[in-house]
Amino acid sequence: MSKKITLSLAGFVALSSFASLNAISLEEAIKNVDFTGTLRYRYDTFREKGAAEQTDSQLHKMRAQLGAAANIGDGLKVVGMLDYNYDGAADDGGYGAGSSTKTNQPFYLREAYLQYDAADYGTSIMLGRQSLNTIWTDNDIDGSVGMVGKIINQSLEGVTLAAFAVDSVNDDGDFVGAGEDVGLGNTTFVDLKDAIFAQNLYGAAAIIDYSEQAGVTGQLWVGYVPNRTTLYAVDAGYTLAINDQLSWGLQAQYLGNSTEDFLKNRNIEGGSLYTIAGTLEGYGFDGTLGYTAYGKDDATTFNVLEDMGDIITAGEEIQNANGSSLHGSLGKNQFVFASAGYTFNDIVRVGADYVFGGTKVKENVLDRSGAGKKQEIVGRVDYNYSEKLVFSGFYSYITQKSDYLSNRGYDDPKQNNIRFQAEYKF
Repeated sequence: MSKKITLSLAGFVALSSFASLNAISLEEAIKNVDFTGTLRYRYDTFREKGAAEQTDSQLHKMRAQLGAAANIGDGLKVVGMLDYNYDGAADDGGYGAGSSTKTNQPFYLREAYLQYDAADYGTSIMLGRQSLNTIWTDNDIDGSVGMVGKIINQSLEGVTLAAFAVDSVNDDGDFVGAGEDVGLGNTTFVDLKDAIFAQNLYGAAAIIDYSEQAGVTGQLWVGYVPNRTTLYAVDAGYTLAINDQLSWGLQAQYLGNSTEDFLKNRNIEGGSLYTIAGTLEGYGFDGTLGYTAYGKDDATTFNVLEDMGDIITAGEEIQNANGSSLHGSLGKNQFVFASAGYTFNDIVRVGADYVFGGTKVKENVLDRSGAGKKQEIVGRVDYNYSEKLVFSGFYSYITQKSDYLSNRGYDDPKQNNIRFQAEYKF
């Protein structure tokens, strides 16, 4: 039986008065709250030609994030972030039938977690929905989030120790296995990504940064997904200051993983990635020369869990291309990459990248569409209008010389992308 509750006019007035007595000013309410935010606009034009077809797209992409961290006392903070992400909408200001401008896309709750800081011990504990922030994931504005528990210790100067457990991750198309068939009569999982992350991810990391004292940095990461994969990564860097304006740096990375029967039965094997890069910076000039190798010629492998991870990458788009994707591809890849640029008055940088190499796939493998010699040419411009506002743009052109396609009368794949971006952060 339900009870009907009525509120008289006098009672309503009394209740309103009570609420007013307990109200506080906006200034009082936010005095212990720190706000952060990002507003970004992107315009992409993308064209891909090959395999007997051509695709074109023009995309307007808007993203806005507003974060707040409220100090509620005794070392406790409540952290949240709202996210507006209208990404990949070809009909938003694009062209062709159905083109329109969308105004009904809502904000979503991207992050919501509780943080406890034990300042005397240099330790923080975070529990809830938050960015993953690992070496295997994109940690920028577009990065992945999940239900995560983290413990971070920075009691030693220059040393960060971390342990984490990821219970689930968001629906991001850049995750390993996203959109791929699980196979073997699966009736349980939506796709391979869902099958992998049906298990928790457990991990730990040790990070050192003695760049100011000795020019040395380093990272060691270990991750484990039960019955799926074990991941490990090592990063080491050294920077030598030749004089006040000139420095030389060397960075090396190794990422590896082993897979268990669930993935091996689906022809997904453990992979390894090796990368080394040297950089010279000074007098407004910067230049980098590097080499990277990863993958197998007879099985699908992955080196990061999402997008291109938080590692050294070559060019702009080539390591997302067919056969060369860092988060899952079939083929053995080797690339040499170089970049150079000049910065005018610490405000405008003009630069270019060049990547050359290829992907090898055994002749008896059914799908060899990603195999062949590849190169990418990139031109870049960045304008730092202020510390908070940056304008940037690039042009990327990728070609693939593929005998596999040419023998069937198709054109070799070609891909170009032009991007303009404006990003404001506070």
